[in-house]
Amino acid sequence: MKIAIFTPNYAPEMGACAHRVTYMAESFAKDGHKVKVFTHLPHYPQGKVYRGYRYRLFHKSVHKGVEIYRYPTWASHSLKAWQRAVAMLFSVLAMLLCLPTFLRFRPDWVWAQSPPLPIAMLGFGCAKLAKAAFALNISDLWTEVLNVFGVLSNSHLLFKALRKVEIFLYKNADLAIGQSQEICNYIQDYRNKKQSILLYRNGIHTQNFTHLDYKEKTEIYQIIYTGLIGNAQGLLDLCQSLNFSDLGAALHIYGSGGERAALAQYVKHNKHKGIYLHEPVSKKQIPQLLAKHDAVLIPQRKHIIGTVPSKLYEAMAVGLPIFLIGKGEAAQLLKEYPKAYIMEGGDIGQLKMAITNAIKNQVSVKNTDTHIQKFEVTDFYKILIYQLEQLKKL
Repeated sequence: MKIAIFTPNYAPEMGACAHRVTYMAESFAKDGHKVKVFTHLPHYPQGKVYRGYRYRLFHKSVHKGVEIYRYPTWASHSLKAWQRAVAMLFSVLAMLLCLPTFLRFRPDWVWAQSPPLPIAMLGFGCAKLAKAAFALNISDLWTEVLNVFGVLSNSHLLFKALRKVEIFLYKNADLAIGQSQEICNYIQDYRNKKQSILLYRNGIHTQNFTHLDYKEKTEIYQIIYTGLIGNAQGLLDLCQSLNFSDLGAALHIYGSGGERAALAQYVKHNKHKGIYLHEPVSKKQIPQLLAKHDAVLIPQRKHIIGTVPSKLYEAMAVGLPIFLIGKGEAAQLLKEYPKAYIMEGGDIGQLKMAITNAIKNQVSVKNTDTHIQKFEVTDFYKILIYQLEQLKKL
């Protein structure tokens, strides 16, 4: 089978989207399928193109059997609607350079990542040109995200246009794949009962969570956060509101994003608060890094339907206590986990009390087969290939 993938992010970029799509592409190739990925020059989450890729109009490489074609992008962290619109328009126009290569390839399936919607729409259009089937991989309900964070109001013309595109894609994809049950339930309203929807959580790979070297108990309670440092997480506000040293704790932050520079300045001038900012680490390093800490912090500034941070699965697999500031499906998943402290209201006072209680009632940290196997995703691509083959026969 020949598969073309349209995505805004791909390795060596970090983040759930890049990891998820890279894993699927490499799994397809390993299974003997021909795979081409059409994406941008790597820029996420820093908001600027990586060194080694700058000032290029095009970059081609082959890694683990996957052919990767990269095109320019307008990398930006801006929350202004007009800047977002210009950046999206530029990025999708640059991706049109892939058309000659795509049409020569003539794939059986086109897999497109959403968000962003323009890239997904380009994937849909290319699928029609090649008379290929179309699979839509949905990580977020994008218009909901833009509205919740005040980027676009639901009365804005751009919001209404994007909303129509979003619903069109949900209705017309031959196969829809959601990263959470909330997303699957949401898009089901726009699809008939015969149209397939698959739940594909970010999950974990079990081989990365065995034989970990766990931290010995120390006087200072070590809390870790790994991931994006942006508006959606609200880490800067959290750090400004809480003194971890006063609680007998320390917060270690590993990551990058739009708020990293501001957070770095705050940490530099407030060393007494027990907050430490580190460089981001690779996905493979995270299990052992988590095991060297006492607990994991997972903050969400606002609730977005369908959002389940991938770090939640990693923390459960390691067996660490989890401080979740958020609600929705993430909170529901954690209600079955005995070491969870859930603060649905996002109140800093609740977090302070939760950390105090966790320090007072420290339990042994150890991963369990139950939690590891529950979110295992290693063989998902085989299920997906079966679905693609069955739908292709229709």
